[in-house]
Amino acid sequence: MPNVDRNQSIKSCLCCFSKTETLNDRDDHRSCLLTVTADNWMFRIDMDTGKVLQRVFLSNSHRFRHVSWETQGHSVVLKSLLEKNRTRGIVCSFAVFDVFPLEFVSVIEVSRKVFGKDVCDAMVTDGLLVVSHTPGSVKIYSLPCLIRNNIVYKAYLGRRCKEFGGIVGEHPFGLPVNIEINECPPVLFKVTCGDRKSVV
Repeated sequence: MPNVDRNQSIKSCLCCFSKTETLNDRDDHRSCLLTVTADNWMFRIDMDTGKVLQRVFLSNSHRFRHVSWETQGHSVVLKSLLEKNRTRGIVCSFAVFDVFPLEFVSVIEVSRKVFGKDVCDAMVTDGLLVVSHTPGSVKIYSLPCLIRNNIVYKAYLGRRCKEFGGIVGEHPFGLPVNIEINECPPVLFKVTCGDRKSVV
């Protein structure tokens, strides 16, 4: 890959191997490397040639820095840095995408107003939203139920979204926060732990 400026450096990446690549030669079904850069872009890069297949501008307000599987082989999640500005009440944000083809699902903000004043961190994995609280507890929620019950509109990469007021995934618009959570969703279960971490 070519040398880039520091603000374009890769902060996180994920190898996505397609099970349907041998059956479908379309670019959006090819095995790829998903990268998140310091200037808030996500790139989908061909694993064989290094060609950039797709680029998505993420946000002007959320600093996404980490990409991982949400559900192995099906969907990925990007997590933002923890918010330092406590006046907004947002702890962190997640962007969820389906893969093969890459499709935007939602941006979810984890706020202290909804999930509690003692929220200190959160993660998304295997269909679960895992929210950490101080001094040492973890509450676990169903991610599909949270999205289904709180999505206000659907948005599609590369298309203009009337509710959003711009083209989804293009600069300078980025991705819309299309999930509005006004009250805490049902808790699947709660775990007490010493280091605020739980293995799901």
